[in-house]
Amino acid sequence: MPAPIYITGPAGTGKTTKLLALTVQCARELSLQPHQKVLAMAYMHGARRRLESSIAGHQECRTVPCIVCTIDSFALTLVNRWRSSLGIEFPVLAAPGRCSLRFERHSRIHLTFDEIAALATDLLARPVVLRLLSASHPLVVIDEFQDCIGRRLELIKLISQASQLIVAADPFQLLQGGPSGCPALDWLESLSGTGLREHHHLTEPHRFSANPGIFRSARAVREQSRSEDSAVPVHCGPPSPIAWWIMERLLLGWYGPCWSGTTALISPSGSGAINDVVRLMSQHAEKRGRKSIRWERQSASDEEQEILYGELGVTNDHLDEENWERPSQALSARATEVIDRAHRFVQLRGLGQISNSLVSAFADEIVHSARAYNKSSSRFIVTTVHGAKNREFDNVCVIWSYRIPGDSEAQRRLLYNALTRAKLNCVVFDTRSKKVVSSDTVIGLLGSPKPVFKKKENRPSTGRSRRVVKPTQE
Repeated sequence: MPAPIYITGPAGTGKTTKLLALTVQCARELSLQPHQKVLAMAYMHGARRRLESSIAGHQECRTVPCIVCTIDSFALTLVNRWRSSLGIEFPVLAAPGRCSLRFERHSRIHLTFDEIAALATDLLARPVVLRLLSASHPLVVIDEFQDCIGRRLELIKLISQASQLIVAADPFQLLQGGPSGCPALDWLESLSGTGLREHHHLTEPHRFSANPGIFRSARAVREQSRSEDSAVPVHCGPPSPIAWWIMERLLLGWYGPCWSGTTALISPSGSGAINDVVRLMSQHAEKRGRKSIRWERQSASDEEQEILYGELGVTNDHLDEENWERPSQALSARATEVIDRAHRFVQLRGLGQISNSLVSAFADEIVHSARAYNKSSSRFIVTTVHGAKNREFDNVCVIWSYRIPGDSEAQRRLLYNALTRAKLNCVVFDTRSKKVVSSDTVIGLLGSPKPVFKKKENRPSTGRSRRVVKPTQE
């Protein structure tokens, strides 16, 4: 069994760069044959896109034949390739709703990603399947390996029995719920000694940043030590002044140059305070005769699916064979695409009616394809910490509110992941009072909070004094 190689280190220490360098080295050692390719994978599409981009930008790695995909995509391909040996007659598609192998709909089988991963694991437990995989992909590379848990981790363990495995991981960036610790790294640690080929632990900052203080502040959150750096200020106050502060930085520039480049509003939750801030920014801009910022809201896939289901009048039940009725209201472009695909499918198959299950199946496919392959070109993004993972923005505003899920450990992980998305500017806004924020053991790691606005005496030329507010600048 080839001994795995693994790389660990905090965000910004160049784990992906090291991963690619070791990929090139191992590919040369293995002397890949014309029919062989490196299999590069990640759990999330964001990590997959970043890995794809990193390979394309790496001069030596570009010369290595490589396939880049998600772990779920690999599992789905494997199941479809060997489905006859599993007793499955029709092609398998991924679906989040109620599914079962006992039911076939529209000449396709719908299974959840967990069910697909379970079938792929069963296949790789067969020696012939594992040997054929090794013959095609003698080298397997995985980025963001800490995200592999449950069936996906079992899948990778089986692959490691036949192919050389190289993984990069940071256990502190594991945001998924589940058991304490990091199962993927626990497995690798259990191999220490003869079962592990190499372990590279990176500590020096590698990622380019015009504001390295952001990473120092993030490191303080990670290590649970109070930051002595003011690179990431904490401002407390209600949503209205927070909205004004952000708008001033992006549109007005009254108290300094406007921020340039991409800007992200990041919150642990996709609702609540962050929605209030976006709405109030539009109101502030309208009052001052300015064009409001067009924020691109990026929600979780299940939220996007629920919105599309509601617009089309269906549910996530893939066994609902009732005839579908077209809604009377105007539909979005995405909903119209779902209907066009359903009509085309019915015509090609010679079916009489469009069923609710067919519409929901195409809705799932379109949402998944958009999240997997569409690249956002917007300068202004509203997203969650999970949605921002594996991405970078020039400016980041973290909206921290009353109800943050999890214990202090989980909250530190969320905050750390949010901070490390920024390259130029990063500000944390907390909607709670200064007294409450000051006593918070997580936000307090970034230093003493300040109000969003501070009052300052200003004497105009008329001689009469008045009080004006000015955004707190760091």
